[in-house]
Amino acid sequence: MSDERDAGVVGGGEPGAGLDEPATTRRRRSYTAAMESRRVLVIGDGDIGAIVASAAAADGALMAEPDAAKRRAVRPVLWTPVFRGETAKARRWASRRQAELFEMELVEPAADETSSAPEGEWPRDTGELVQASIAAVKLGCSTVVWPTHSVHAESPDLDDVSRAIDRALLVARLISLDADHHGCPSFRIETPLVDLSDRMLADLVLDMDLPVRLCWWWHAEMSSGGSGEFLRQHDRWTGVLEAVGWRMEARHAAPDAR
Repeated sequence: MSDERDAGVVGGGEPGAGLDEPATTRRRRSYTAAMESRRVLVIGDGDIGAIVASAAAADGALMAEPDAAKRRAVRPVLWTPVFRGETAKARRWASRRQAELFEMELVEPAADETSSAPEGEWPRDTGELVQASIAAVKLGCSTVVWPTHSVHAESPDLDDVSRAIDRALLVARLISLDADHHGCPSFRIETPLVDLSDRMLADLVLDMDLPVRLCWWWHAEMSSGGSGEFLRQHDRWTGVLEAVGWRMEARHAAPDAR
């Protein structure tokens, strides 16, 4: 089990801890505490999982270093992969706004990576996880937070969860082989949202009072090829958010994407 923890297989808090607290408060506390005292890189895709993970990373940095003048040393990083397809423009916009909101360092692919990065050679999750981990080590981050989340709304698919945890474990072991040579004596990949249902994730959004209008699916006007996926994801998340007590925010016109 220790190997899995080293690779960032993150569950809830300590057994029996805070049993009188609401479950969402315990989850938020455990995520934030796990991110204290080390620099964290969050993999961002402009979605709801990324905004939850970014908020927790920002809270962790604040708790680790209350002095704003000294916080740069633990300032979290938001790393984004190459975005493609009809949602790319909205995902870039959302990731930039999320980084601004939580005062994170934003690391985006260079222009040549955006135009020439290969498709189909590796499973996307594996390739992105390796790239993010290499970037993390170069930036002095000992932890990567991969906010992967099941596409099954009611309850996560156990096979999906197992594959994600295995992928995080194996990539972390691979990167750890050379991390020490880059001044990073320990390295881990955390998957704090991997086994949460949509409702549990929505509970966290409500508990943390996060602005879901900064998620990519809120901005169908940025679509480059139709709004079907935007509408599907918007309906998915607003439906489950409203079920846990959230109320629809007034739509805001999105600024021009950079």
